[in-house]
Amino acid sequence: MTFAALHKRVTYLFALLGLTALLLGGEVGWFSMALGASGVIASWFAEGPRIHRESWARRLTVLVFGVFGVQVLRGFAGADVLTLGLEFAGLLQLTRLAHRRTATEHLHVIGLAFLHLLAGTLLSTGLDYALVFLAFVVVAPWMLALTHLRAEIERQHADPVQSSREAEVPSARVTRILESRDLASRGLLLASSLLSFPLFAITAAFFLLFPRVGLGMFTFGDGDTMQTSGFGNTVDLGQFGTIRDDPTVVARVFLPAPPRAGTSDASIRLRGTSFDRYDGTVWTRTPSEGRRREGGFGSIRLGSPRIRRGSRSRDIRIVVEPMDEAVVFLPDGALELRIGSRIASGVDIPRAVLIRPGLDVRLAEPQGLALDYVVTSDPRAMRIPEVLDRGARARLLEVPHGLERVSALARSVAGADAKDPVVADRIETMLRSSGRYRYDLTTTDPRGANPLVHFMFRSRAGHCELFATAMAVMLRARGIPARNVTGFRGGRWNPYGRYYALRNGDAHSWVEAYIDDEWRTYDPTPAARDAAGPTESMFTPIAAWFDAIRVRWARDVIGFDMRRQLELAIRLRNAYRELRGTRGARGDRTLVPWDDAHALPSRGFAAPEFLPVFAVLAIGAAVAFVVLRPRRSSAARIEIDRIYGRFDRAMKRRGTPRGATRTPSEQLEMLRATGFPALDAAAAITDAHARARYGDVALDEAELTLLRSHIRTIERVRQSARA
Repeated sequence: MTFAALHKRVTYLFALLGLTALLLGGEVGWFSMALGASGVIASWFAEGPRIHRESWARRLTVLVFGVFGVQVLRGFAGADVLTLGLEFAGLLQLTRLAHRRTATEHLHVIGLAFLHLLAGTLLSTGLDYALVFLAFVVVAPWMLALTHLRAEIERQHADPVQSSREAEVPSARVTRILESRDLASRGLLLASSLLSFPLFAITAAFFLLFPRVGLGMFTFGDGDTMQTSGFGNTVDLGQFGTIRDDPTVVARVFLPAPPRAGTSDASIRLRGTSFDRYDGTVWTRTPSEGRRREGGFGSIRLGSPRIRRGSRSRDIRIVVEPMDEAVVFLPDGALELRIGSRIASGVDIPRAVLIRPGLDVRLAEPQGLALDYVVTSDPRAMRIPEVLDRGARARLLEVPHGLERVSALARSVAGADAKDPVVADRIETMLRSSGRYRYDLTTTDPRGANPLVHFMFRSRAGHCELFATAMAVMLRARGIPARNVTGFRGGRWNPYGRYYALRNGDAHSWVEAYIDDEWRTYDPTPAARDAAGPTESMFTPIAAWFDAIRVRWARDVIGFDMRRQLELAIRLRNAYRELRGTRGARGDRTLVPWDDAHALPSRGFAAPEFLPVFAVLAIGAAVAFVVLRPRRSSAARIEIDRIYGRFDRAMKRRGTPRGATRTPSEQLEMLRATGFPALDAAAAITDAHARARYGDVALDEAELTLLRSHIRTIERVRQSARA
């Protein structure tokens, strides 16, 4: 591959990495991205004399100013200023790619790509940015080395008679050198790749030594949020979509102990939102400001539990992806909640939550990043009896008009004289395991009928929301206060991150009934629901590994602030003391991260999720060593280097050394100007050296023999001059 072709490919790779980092923030629309991709492809074919014409440069300049004017008008029309700026930044890079005449334009590409990477740092919080950054670290030395080499070639071999305007067009000598196949070998790429290691080390050192003062090093905006049905202010039975087959991970639950051998699934229940009003189609929540509680490093008590004798509480760490609703999901038997404080402008600010009636817990100030917290729970704990006021009881007993058949069915199923616990058990059994109703993700169109009536008396098939609504209405018809609750139930063990992953398809709905002055949980959905869900494939383990890496990225990179810096320093000090044998039995447990002290022990750098990374790096290094190792020079090329070396030594003994700054061509011009006697022999040696080294021309033995005779002639001239 010629030097020009290699430099072009590396330039486009470097520019595309910068553009990719620019787009990862999600601020640029698909239409603009499609236009940008078309522009990159079109610029690839901008070659030859076309890009050196003045008309070509004028057209690109008019394009830039025209698009700038359009962006200004769009800004006055109400378009997002950030999106407009990112689109214009991408356009500038496209114009540089379409006008890459000399090394100067390639330097412009480098500068714009670095600016794009910086913008991506402020906009992106995902693991995909990490991959782009690592590729950037590897490709940057290639780009810098090749561009610097091209700049030196253009400076050393520029035509001295060209004007400044004509100098923008490469001379024939520069063009010939750029088309050489030996100027930049694979060995140069391999050697420059080694520079990525100190570059990455310097970047990591700056990252560790200079902590962030906000939410992490990414403080621009709130980040992307995930849309998940069922956790807002309403749930519409007529519009509830099919999400059971959605494999998107929403939450991770770290339990103190891994699953038993041979099992990978769990039935973890995370409570999210409760709804107390039902109008026959839509569930809603009664508006309430709620009680504001600040966490920091302290605990937030959830109600007033009464611990049974022999009960054992446990700490469960939960990491929830950013959602439209900043829900704090709670496991069964939640007693206390701990959410670590955040650092803003160097100040330690406790995070606050809002606790609304119905045990609905929300983060008071959504942060746009994953929510990481620890819950102390004990499913066997008894809560102190809760007394409902008259208004709350009335809301929880409302049965909308048009559901008389449902009320009649409730009376016939449970019996007239049964106590409340028996009524609830019989209704749950009828819906869950009698065989009269079946779980089905594809509900039929009620065609104007009430969704609940259609489900119970016509289709007799539906999703969990319909089963929960049916039981809640039937309980209310029997005078038992009940509410609909949404959350997650399920969990798939991730062996790389050692946590249970709850997916979007694990979203679930169940019922809470107020019986004997306490809330009891019932789940009327048939067991067939557990058999449904996202299908497994050969890519499932790969997805699990990426998810584990994503969790570590969010925790150790996105969330790295001054507290994390202090925790890292303490860990390093403790490790040093352990090596010296001076650390005490307890060490500094009070200073380890609050989440690591509760259910997530530190596993060090060799965590299981990083083992595949080491394997990939090792394989990549082996492939790079084999593919990129420099080719051995041929015997003829070695011989011409030896002959030209003898020529250089002869000129040095003659008193006209070439030096380190003079090229072979410039040395020949100097000899011509001084009237060197053996000028023809010197010209033949210089020309053969240029053809063999930069033109990839193989010299045969006859030509090498002639060159040896030329060098002997030059050495005799030197001896004659000395005599």
